[in-house]
Amino acid sequence: MWPRLVPTRTAIVLLLVGAAGALIALLLGIAITLAGIVAGSWLLALLFAIAVDGVISRRGWHRSLIRLTRQLPAAFAVGAPGRVILRVDVAAGRTWQCRLFDGCDSAFESRGLPLELTLAAGKRIETSYDVTALWRGDVRFAPADVRVRSQLGLCELLERLGDEDRR
Repeated sequence: MWPRLVPTRTAIVLLLVGAAGALIALLLGIAITLAGIVAGSWLLALLFAIAVDGVISRRGWHRSLIRLTRQLPAAFAVGAPGRVILRVDVAAGRTWQCRLFDGCDSAFESRGLPLELTLAAGKRIETSYDVTALWRGDVRFAPADVRVRSQLGLCELLERLGDEDRR
């Protein structure tokens, strides 16, 4: 299975810097073979750096033992606003920057997502977002999707937190 990560703007800018460098080299009359080798080397080095950053960051993320718990209202009334409270506990590791999008059911209109969070080791973050039920019936809250900024900032890890909840 391929690792779930996406490049950041920083990585894309570095890729464009390499492409611009190759273009400038060609315009200055550098041999096409040499420009191609340098550009290819730049690309491989960048891909290697992204891969290493992703692996190291994923290991650190899993070692941080991060747990999400969700507190739901006892009931949801159609058209009435409700609040979902999220608690994120970080047992160890380092500080992480992430964006969290809770997996609320399509029966809700949600406001306040995604949440921008800074998760520090040994701390608990409590945050919330508002929901309004659009129709009656059983609802399901899937695990939250989290985009975690890697340690070097070259990629974002795509992770899941929490359990499924039903009402």
